[in-house]
Amino acid sequence: MSSGRVSIRSVAKAAGVAIGTVSKSLNGDPEISEATRARVQQLARELGYHPMAQARGLARGRTGNVAVAVRSVFQPIFTSAFYSEVLAGVEAELERHDLNLLLTSLKRGDDLLHLASERRADGILYIGYDVEAAFLRELSASTPLVVIDGEAEGLSSVVSQNVEGSRVATRHLLSKGRRRLVFAAMTLAQPNFRARHVGFEEVLREAGLGSGPVVEGRSFADLYGALHALFASYRPDGVVCANDAVGYSVVQVLETLGVRVPEDVSVVGYDGTTGAEHRKTRLTTVAVDKQELGAAGVRVLLRQIQNPEAPPQQVVVPTQLEPGDTS
Repeated sequence: MSSGRVSIRSVAKAAGVAIGTVSKSLNGDPEISEATRARVQQLARELGYHPMAQARGLARGRTGNVAVAVRSVFQPIFTSAFYSEVLAGVEAELERHDLNLLLTSLKRGDDLLHLASERRADGILYIGYDVEAAFLRELSASTPLVVIDGEAEGLSSVVSQNVEGSRVATRHLLSKGRRRLVFAAMTLAQPNFRARHVGFEEVLREAGLGSGPVVEGRSFADLYGALHALFASYRPDGVVCANDAVGYSVVQVLETLGVRVPEDVSVVGYDGTTGAEHRKTRLTTVAVDKQELGAAGVRVLLRQIQNPEAPPQQVVVPTQLEPGDTS
């Protein structure tokens, strides 16, 4: 067999043992019997398996597991087009390093604390933002931890270009001749949305347009009420949205109010989520490389596991504008 893509899972399957047993056998762990070690090592040679240097470094005294904790108060994480792609990036990068994924939906924080304290994983990737920073710091005290698509002071994180991406969206609408702009979000209490609002405000000030109104709503009904009330005193011609879910809702609200998109009001979202082919209108959006968010999180975590004393690191994943039908 080619040595290029033979994984530790292939060796474990051929030997009829657990992946952890293969890892320990290849590293000469005395916990494994001499007969098993010899058999696994022989099979690995026959299959052409060569563990990556980084994975070998992790294997000694490690579980080979990485826990991925996910939580969202806005939408079930497994039905989210955004987070499902982030998880795909995490899984693919862990596979490259022959590491196992332990997935948990964070319903009870104690469960994750127990997982960390019992050393059932070598590190934790926390995906999302709906959790207290103090809780994440408590977790990181016992296990290396990286936050993906969120930030917490003193912890490593991977985020998208929140401020700059929103600046690009706002400049795009200005280039279309729009001047009465509104920012729409589920809530500005969410750090990513707040950062995108900062980018929106910066560009308006640079253009001499002052500050733009903000509408918030976690549902179609909330956004309908907020925009309907706004239209009573202010007639916007452009809306910059904190994410695509809000963007599509805003388009629907505007159509319900008899406002044409993009003729009367242009709309830009943020995320670049899939599924647009199932909608009659393709949203103009600031696209995020969601799989790279996940993969970068794994790479940062592996460096942190190898060097626990290293200072926290933040990786920023670039974004790009994807024109659609709404601007």
